[in-house]
Amino acid sequence: MSNSTMIEGDDIALFQLMALESSLLLETKGLKFSRGLSVYALIKKRYGFKGNKIRVLEQFNTMLNALRVERGLPEKALQHT
Repeated sequence: MSNSTMIEGDDIALFQLMALESSLLLETKGLKFSRGLSVYALIKKRYGFKGNKIRVLEQFNTMLNALRVERGLPEKALQHT
């Protein structure tokens, strides 16, 4: 028997958002996610956020923290430089 966790239902969408947040954080540090549309552009387009990468990351983090609290998870503080 293994000690693994299964992600299912609404948690899949939350996990995808958390992956986008992590990818955007890496983009603010200079790493590129893919050859196509950047995560920054994708998030701006999908959620209508305005501003530079740091500002969009802050707005996205605020939105995601509200979802985390809704599900009883701890908020995540941004640690960008």
